[in-house]
Amino acid sequence: MNVLDRLEYTELKKILDWYISTDAGKLKLEELSPNLPQEEILKRFKLIESIGEIIEGGSRLNFFDFPHIKKALDMALQGASLPTIEIKKVGIFLTEYDKLYESLLGHLPQDILPSPEPLKVLKRKIHSTFEDDGELKEKASPLLYELRVKKRKLREEIYRIFEKLLLDYGRQGLLRDNIITLRNGRFVLPFASHVKPRGVVHGFSKTEETLYVEPFETVEIQNKYVKLIEEEREERERIIREILGLLWENAPLIKEIWEALGFIEVIYALYRFKDEYNCVYPEFKEDKIVIKEGRHPVLVKNKGWDRVVPLDL
Repeated sequence: MNVLDRLEYTELKKILDWYISTDAGKLKLEELSPNLPQEEILKRFKLIESIGEIIEGGSRLNFFDFPHIKKALDMALQGASLPTIEIKKVGIFLTEYDKLYESLLGHLPQDILPSPEPLKVLKRKIHSTFEDDGELKEKASPLLYELRVKKRKLREEIYRIFEKLLLDYGRQGLLRDNIITLRNGRFVLPFASHVKPRGVVHGFSKTEETLYVEPFETVEIQNKYVKLIEEEREERERIIREILGLLWENAPLIKEIWEALGFIEVIYALYRFKDEYNCVYPEFKEDKIVIKEGRHPVLVKNKGWDRVVPLDL
């Protein structure tokens, strides 16, 4: 058993993990080691104090609303395509980092607090393009909006024609059901199998008692509708490619910010831990350790402060 195991360092990190919510913070916590030079330890003590001053001054540091973007970030760094919902998460991440940056600016050194300024165009593009569920917004581009308006109008016209045909064929007893359905991307009517309707057959029911037919009266207008769907798909793909290009270009800076967020959240967790467990900073004098009324935090967590006997060493 090594020294860290004897000190229950893994259990200590589990306590710290309770204060951490982002994927970046949890990864940084895994990497946290006490084997640091004294100069680095003192630097981190100052950072913990700075975080404390911000919180005690009335500001709230919110890490809970940061989405997990490690998967999306790894894909972007490789130049891979991302699901639109993952792109939207990156936009939300950048928005949350903007808020955190404003709260920390002037309190933490710039070398651990990358500026989000170069990412404003990407962030604005993402939010103006995607809904929260990753779907493209109605007005993601002028052309997309135009195509969707035309498609809706044409669909309404197609339905008006079909509703008239439903009445006509229904009165003649030619339909299996009085419904409009889809087959192969085309609107069709369900005819009884003994009928020889005027139209294009797009399939049969499993029992072969129903024919799914696109009436000849609707073929031309449905061709226009299918063409609009294809044009919409092409414009949608163009928009997403444009956003992906910006994302790939800025992925290294987003990675830097993601890692900075993780480091800052661990510092925040250490402040919370220090505050709730009544910790004090050690003083470094010569090569010896002096502990006065020390309590192991794992014992405090499990038994409570008053039930742990303090130790002098």
